[in-house]
Amino acid sequence: MKPRRSQSVRSRRAIVEVPSLSSIEPPVPRATEAGTPTAPPNPRLSEMVQILSDHPFLHGMAPGFLHSVAGAARVTEFDKDEFLLRERQLADGLYLILKGRVALEMTSPGRPGVKVQTVGAGEVAGWSWLVPPFSSTLDVRALEPTQVIKIDASTLRELLRRKPAMGYDFLMRLLPILAQRLEYTMIQVMNVYGI
Repeated sequence: MKPRRSQSVRSRRAIVEVPSLSSIEPPVPRATEAGTPTAPPNPRLSEMVQILSDHPFLHGMAPGFLHSVAGAARVTEFDKDEFLLRERQLADGLYLILKGRVALEMTSPGRPGVKVQTVGAGEVAGWSWLVPPFSSTLDVRALEPTQVIKIDASTLRELLRRKPAMGYDFLMRLLPILAQRLEYTMIQVMNVYGI
């Protein structure tokens, strides 16, 4: 079904007309009626491309790829102890950390969460969006006020499928991170269970 022209124009306008951020400094959080913080204003598309390009994980990726990713990316903030992802829940995005630190934690019935690793600015969190059933394998909790770029998982999966050469480059950047996280997780499991 072909989208109505007015719908696609509205979608583009929402991206382009959002107030520009003069820097990556966190804006003053706004709260909804329920008290839950809302997302801060998102940079314009061209600014988002630059922010993505400056992040160590995506630095050097093709400009066209970054432009496609920028349309699915949003600057988001998390307060201390707020969860970016919860174990066994839908993993709906990749998180590029701009400021702050997050703990990657595993849970076990009847035991407190165990910190597997701490990651900070310039690093990434969340890979479970990549493989079915798209559920998070760890909790990801902010250790301090944290600012991230969240890239929508379904859009990113489709982009990687449509552009296999870029998808290969992207996955070759992600695989060493996954290998390291697996190693840290195995070490923590051995420590917790005395293996």
